[in-house]
Amino acid sequence: MKLCVIACLIVPFMFVSCHKEDGNIHSEIIKNAVKDVDGNKYDAVKIGGQVWMAENLRTTKYPDGTEIPLVGSGPSNGGHRFYPNGEASNVKQYGYLYDWLAAMHGSTGSNDFPSGVQGICPDGWHLPSDTEWLNMVHCVEMQIEADELTHTSVIKALSSTKGWDMNFNSGRPGCEPSENNFSGFSAVPAGGYDGSYIGFGDNAYFWNSDSYDGSEALSQIISNNFDSPRSERIYKANGYSVRCVRN
Repeated sequence: MKLCVIACLIVPFMFVSCHKEDGNIHSEIIKNAVKDVDGNKYDAVKIGGQVWMAENLRTTKYPDGTEIPLVGSGPSNGGHRFYPNGEASNVKQYGYLYDWLAAMHGSTGSNDFPSGVQGICPDGWHLPSDTEWLNMVHCVEMQIEADELTHTSVIKALSSTKGWDMNFNSGRPGCEPSENNFSGFSAVPAGGYDGSYIGFGDNAYFWNSDSYDGSEALSQIISNNFDSPRSERIYKANGYSVRCVRN
């Protein structure tokens, strides 16, 4: 017997580019869609009109080949990377965490659609804006509605089937995880870094290209502790995951 009852989830925002009538709502997995400067290859997923990485970035270098130092290992040149939960063995599954300066690689903040910010992303790809994130979430909502999937929720549809701590609350990633990932986005709970390692197994934090002020930027959070994905202001010095979108 299942221990969870899936609840309805609505994430309101401005609709940008996803429409039922465009015939392009459903996700499509693209194997080895992009390669970073280190030679790592990443699967991607087409959701609505955009192609998103379906894995967290794990490059050790910027697109120009400049090294991104590990936190505490040397000069930052404007940014750092971090092992998820402080363990090098986690990188293969969870990617690296990066602070916002590393994610942006010298670019200024943007909330455009698309953002126009390459940042740390491989050539031909960019760091998504908050508007792009919210539009993608809306497209997933529309997929669920079109397929009449009453057994799932947006936050579960975005989450990987593995890695989430158990949670008995309705519609959370850790509740019946085998029902996760309808979208193919495969968010993994890599946690973050804010002076110590936080949220591993419970939270997937992602940077976007929006700068709130001199010390804070916007991020996206998919969490075992929330009923829906959300945007939050976070200190730029924190270490979070990165997903890129094809130009």
